[in-house]
Amino acid sequence: MTQPRRENFTRIGSLFEDYFRQIGMFQRYKQGQVLAYWEEVVGERVARHTTPTSCRDRILFVEVDSPTWMNELQYRKRDIVTQINRFLNGSFIKDIRFVAPRG
Repeated sequence: MTQPRRENFTRIGSLFEDYFRQIGMFQRYKQGQVLAYWEEVVGERVARHTTPTSCRDRILFVEVDSPTWMNELQYRKRDIVTQINRFLNGSFIKDIRFVAPRG
């Protein structure tokens, strides 16, 4: 059985991006990618202790499972924003708010 070629996936991704641009939802589409690919963006170690929950006005809200990790991530916030925007190929996130889990 033949493997699908990577370039086909690239073209499909490009079609999605074009569509979301046309309907004025490109920013939200890109922000949704952060939620979907969080572990890939920040790495397994950070992802184990965090859960991105939403994005509003280019601010990403992330639940953190302990005060120790919250403190660590505050120090790394700028680097994480840079990682996210590099992953998204643009400036889609301007800040991260780390919060305690609800409930």
